Amino acid sequence: MEAGIAAGKPPVILSVHSFTQAWKGVPRPWSAAVLWDKDPRLPLPLLKALHTIPGAEIGDNVPYSGQLKGDTLYRHATLRGLAHALVEVRQDLILAAEGQAEWGAHLARVLNDVLRAAPGLHRIEHHGSNTGACCGKDHDHG
Repeated sequence: MEAGIAAGKPPVILSVHSFTQAWKGVPRPWSAAVLWDKDPRLPLPLLKALHTIPGAEIGDNVPYSGQLKGDTLYRHATLRGLAHALVEVRQDLILAAEGQAEWGAHLARVLNDVLRAAPGLHRIEHHGSNTGACCGKDHDHG
């Protein structure tokens, strides 16, 4: 990460997790979701690209929020001004090898498209945080 920043090409940070298909007996309808805070550079193109997956219900900051002070993305990306997002995939869709291969292919295609087309991903930009925490010297506190 530091080498990329020093070389003038800051990395893009993506974290991939999974979530349960139900919580306390209530089904979760989303196939996948993007979690994010205030920096829209990666999340918005990711959301748009994920919506191209046939039959997939895509969530935005569900079933969890991407606004967590002190989490991995906050510490390694938000504070550094690196473009970032977290993708969550529903667990029942990736339990079997076929589902893992299918979602792996979806994510590879989507990420390839986004990384090629989205401008500004490899720049340091401080967007702040909805957590109320300060995230760098050049960001807006609003």
